[in-house]
Amino acid sequence: MNKLILSVIITQLLIQTYSYAQETSHSNKPKDHIKAKIGIRLQDKNGLRKAKAIDKISVGDKLSIYVKPWKDSYVYIINLNKTNATLLNSNSDAQIIKKGVEKVFMGEGSGYSPDGLSSKDALIVIVSPNQNNKIMKLFSSGPIPSNKWHKNEEEIMLGN
Repeated sequence: MNKLILSVIITQLLIQTYSYAQETSHSNKPKDHIKAKIGIRLQDKNGLRKAKAIDKISVGDKLSIYVKPWKDSYVYIINLNKTNATLLNSNSDAQIIKKGVEKVFMGEGSGYSPDGLSSKDALIVIVSPNQNNKIMKLFSSGPIPSNKWHKNEEEIMLGN
């Protein structure tokens, strides 16, 4: 079975990482960012455990992402590979999280599993104070070409 490299794009992992936070519009502080505890659970042949930066993910392994925001937030989880970008939690009800409540995306047993068609995948986790209409519009018809994601990524990350 081929091993796949999965880069998870969130805070505090040692592999290729990026962290995006959007400023709140109703803050007195000029740089008041949304903060959240973000983690990954991996279910593989060794059982269910917290994922580590050195883990290699195989086809059939399942990942669950959990997020616990410090403020009411919207969360978007995007799978990016060489050819496509896919919004994994496209249902708007699955994007809302209340302050201090941990929500598991792609829960245990039904987690994200790489398909093995790409040797490198990235999961991008975006936590936003508001619904991001640009993301919703971009993925309104389903997956998009990865170059289309890259063309819109900076604008999405800088504002809402």
